[in-house]
Amino acid sequence: MGVLLFAPNASTAPDGLDRVATDEGFADAAEDAPFELLPGYSIPGVDDEAVSSVLAGLVGTLAVAAIALGGGWALRRRTLDGEPPCDVVEPARDDVARGAAPEATSTPASRQR
Repeated sequence: MGVLLFAPNASTAPDGLDRVATDEGFADAAEDAPFELLPGYSIPGVDDEAVSSVLAGLVGTLAVAAIALGGGWALRRRTLDGEPPCDVVEPARDDVARGAAPEATSTPASRQR
């Protein structure tokens, strides 16, 4: 969150990709994006540029967190019945002594009938 507070003080110099495009002479060949959710890292309608940048950073952070948490929740829901997505077959004792990895099956043993 500290980054959001310092966002208004960020450098106005072009970022790495813009700088390379300018240095190599192909910046004029760039096309505009078909749409922008947060144009210019700002919130449309907010007049104060510093506040707009901080709000845009907060919105972006919350969006990424929501996507990550939603993905984790969706993956977690697959194992709520208490069974892992696949069973691990225990290796024979001589395999363990040699350091062999256990084998996995694609279907849990309780579902193989």
